[in-house]
Amino acid sequence: MYVIVIEEPKIGFKDFIKQLKRQGNSINPKKSLLDNMANAVFSKMFGGSDEAKIFEYNNIEVDGLKAVIFSVVSKSIFYQFGLIEGKYTLYQIISWTLTDNANTFEYRMKKIVQSFKEV
Repeated sequence: MYVIVIEEPKIGFKDFIKQLKRQGNSINPKKSLLDNMANAVFSKMFGGSDEAKIFEYNNIEVDGLKAVIFSVVSKSIFYQFGLIEGKYTLYQIISWTLTDNANTFEYRMKKIVQSFKEV
């Protein structure tokens, strides 16, 4: 199992959303910032691959912050994404493992997202 945490200023992501709109990508202004972020992350990572499927998509709260958690299976890899909206920063917590190990690590992957604290 592997984990990476990425942080970026909210303003930078909002500029990225505007750029995606200009390029004709499917950004929905009626959706939340996190839902659009999830769409952008999925599109950029998996490029519309028919093999990549999102499941268990949930809006949650992590340490009092808005968050989205979802899983993706693509080829032989199982991914767990946690996207968290801080006051000024957006966080991506991405963990992955082989699909053969998904049952072993999925609970831990979710707990990693849920243990996040903004400092």
